[in-house]
Amino acid sequence: MQTQMVMMRDGVRLATDIHMPDGAGPWPVILERTPYDRQGISGSEVALDRPEALTRVELGRIMARRGYVVVMQDVRGRYGSEGVFEKYVNEAEDGVDTHHWLLKQPWCDGRICTMGLSYGAHTQLASAVAGAPGIAAMAIDTGGLMDAWRHSVRYGGAFEQKQVTWAFRHAAKALREQGRAEDAAALEATDIREALLRGDWRAGHSPLALAPAYEAALLRLWAMGPDDPALNLPATRAAAHLGRFPDVPVLLLGSWNDPYARNMLDLSQAIRELNTAPLRQIFGPWLHGRRSSGQAGEADFGHDSTIDRATGRDWVTLRLDWFDCAMGRAEAPLEHDLFFEMSAGRWPAMGGAWRPRRHRASAGPVPALQVSGVTLTFDPSNPHPTPGGAVTSGGALMAGGMFDQRRMGTLDHPGSAIVIGEPLATELVLTDVTVSATCEAQEAFDLHAVLVEELPCGAFINITDGIMRAFSSGKVTVDLAPTYYKAGHGHRLCLILAASSFPRFDFATGRQHDIQLRDAAVSFSIIR
Repeated sequence: MQTQMVMMRDGVRLATDIHMPDGAGPWPVILERTPYDRQGISGSEVALDRPEALTRVELGRIMARRGYVVVMQDVRGRYGSEGVFEKYVNEAEDGVDTHHWLLKQPWCDGRICTMGLSYGAHTQLASAVAGAPGIAAMAIDTGGLMDAWRHSVRYGGAFEQKQVTWAFRHAAKALREQGRAEDAAALEATDIREALLRGDWRAGHSPLALAPAYEAALLRLWAMGPDDPALNLPATRAAAHLGRFPDVPVLLLGSWNDPYARNMLDLSQAIRELNTAPLRQIFGPWLHGRRSSGQAGEADFGHDSTIDRATGRDWVTLRLDWFDCAMGRAEAPLEHDLFFEMSAGRWPAMGGAWRPRRHRASAGPVPALQVSGVTLTFDPSNPHPTPGGAVTSGGALMAGGMFDQRRMGTLDHPGSAIVIGEPLATELVLTDVTVSATCEAQEAFDLHAVLVEELPCGAFINITDGIMRAFSSGKVTVDLAPTYYKAGHGHRLCLILAASSFPRFDFATGRQHDIQLRDAAVSFSIIR
C-alpha cells in the first residue's frame, strides 16, 4: 500500500491510499471516498460467516487480489485529508478531481469502478452526476442523495435528528484525534435526549459548542430551507443533475428498515429511464448497512433474509463479481432483481421470501382505517415516541427496525389516536401507504402516521411510518416509507396518528398546541 496526497482544484490535498495488485498493469480501479477513515474498521464490511468487520486496508488487499487497483480516500477535512469538512457539499467537485487524477496514473487502464455505503454512496453518486470521467461500473449501497431535503436532512419537512447524533459521535472522535480527551469525554457524556428537549441551540451555546466546526455544520443543516443553494447541488440533489449520469452497469442495494429506501427506489427508476446498461436491485429487510444480519429491531427475519443467502455470495464477493462482469471478465452474478417480501411469523421470529420484483397493484376492497373528530395534543415535554422504523445513526438515543409497540409507549400516548381495523379476510401484501387528513391548527404542526399489524399473539408491530409538517390548516398528506410486507389472514391492521415522533424528528414548534382531525383515512397499494 502507498499513500499519496491528491491535490484538488483549490489546492487542498486529500489523503489517498493505493492498494496495487501483483503483476504488470495497467488495471481497472475500484474507488471508495469516505469520511469514516480510509484505513479504519468499516463496521458494515462483515459477512454471515465472518462477523468480524474488515478494515478498509484489509478490504483493499482482498479486492486487489482480483486484479484491481483499490483506492481508498478520506474526503475533505476528515482524517488524513486537508481542508474543512462540510457535510455533503464538496463531494461532487472533489470526486471529479479525483477521477481526473486517477486517469493520469500509469497504473490505471481508464476504467474506474465506484463503491460505498451511505456517505460512500453519496460521494459516488455526486461524482457521477457531476460528470466524473472514467466511470465503468457502480455499486451504490443505501445512499446517494437524490434529494437531501426529502431523505437525509429532512423527511416530510421535519428535521432528521440523526444529524444530531451523527455530529456528536464524530465530533467526539475528532476531539480525541486532536488530543482533547476531556472535551471528547464531555461530549460523549451528554444526555442528547435532554439536550434536544431543553438545550440552548444557539451557536456557541449549544451542547455541541466544544466542537465549533461540527456545531456550525449541524446548525447550518438545521436552518436550511428547501430552496437553499446547498440543497440543490449535484452532491445534495442528484435528481436535478442526472443528465450526466454514465450509462454503465449499476448495482443498487437498499432495505425496508432504512431511511434511504425511497431514495433507492427513486434512483433505480431514474436509471432505468436513462440507461441501457445492466441495472440490478437488491432490497432486504435489514437495518442500515446490516445486510448480513436478519435482525431488524426486535424482529428476526433469519439467515435466509441476508444478502449472503439471497445471492450465494457475501457483499465483498458480490461487488467483485459485479465489477468483473462489467470488465468483461465474468458472467453476470445476478439474473434478476431481488426484493424481500416481509411477513409475520411467531414473534419475534419473522418470515418472508425473496421475489424478483416488487409489485404495485390495487385490487378489490382494502381495509377501512379512518379517524374523524379527534383532537391530538402536542406537549413538548412529553412528545409521542418514535416507534422504531427507518432509523440510522441513532446511537443510544433511538433504534431502528420493528418492535412490539406495547413496549414502545406509542399505543396509549396522550398525544395520539389509534384505530384498529377488522380481521383481514385474506392476506394483503402492502407496498405503498398514504394517509390523508383534514386538519385544523392555530400554528405549524406535524402529523405522524404509523401503520401497525396486530398479531394473534397480541404483539403490535410497526410496518412503516411517515411524517408531514404543515404550516396551515387544511388537507395534509403523509407518505409513509415504502415497504414490501405481507399482512396475515385474520390479523388486524392499525393506524396510529400523533403530533410528533421524537427523537427521530424535531418539532414544528416548541409550544403546546392542539390539532383537530376532521377526517383521516389510509390508502394502500396492495397485492392480493
